[in-house]
Amino acid sequence: MALVETLYCRICTFPVDFCDYNKKATKCKAWLQENHPAEYERLYANKESEDVDEKTKKVEESLKKMELRQEKKDKKELEDQQNSKIIIKTIERTKRKRSIEIQGLEVFPLNLKKLSKKFSNKFATGCSIVDNKLVLQGDLADDIEVFINQLLKEEAGLDGIKVEKIVAKRKKTEEELAAEAAAAIASGTSTAKYVKGDELKKA
Repeated sequence: MALVETLYCRICTFPVDFCDYNKKATKCKAWLQENHPAEYERLYANKESEDVDEKTKKVEESLKKMELRQEKKDKKELEDQQNSKIIIKTIERTKRKRSIEIQGLEVFPLNLKKLSKKFSNKFATGCSIVDNKLVLQGDLADDIEVFINQLLKEEAGLDGIKVEKIVAKRKKTEEELAAEAAAAIASGTSTAKYVKGDELKKA
């Protein structure tokens, strides 16, 4: 019966078949590959192939999970957009001056800075961004509603998004209230008089 020569590792001093079971396994493999390539091939060729297959499988599983997460995220964003409402708020500054505040655009895939420039060019008026809202000067609510629907359809592929128009009445100053009260009294349509800082009181 022929004797089988046992090859011992110079790194861990164990037989090379047992190198994987010590803390220096990586260095052992490097030594074996450099000094005894045939033994290295015998021990690790199939194992490395299995390791590569396992790594590939893990990468594929990880990619699938990432795709599923992205799909869920995209679906939620689309639902949020479809359920969102854009508010065009007309704000009375004075009796003649109006400004428009557009709320709700930030949930859509639109660049507010670029939108600001587009609105400014479209309506030939100033347009600024304040707390994710676009603010324009002028009484333009109807025209802005049409323009917003057009932008959402062309740039975001969205149609039928709810757009609500509201008007925020300007609070009258004490001087204006006093003037109205005086005019009403003078015309005989009221028996009340205005006292600054208080409600209208009976004369």
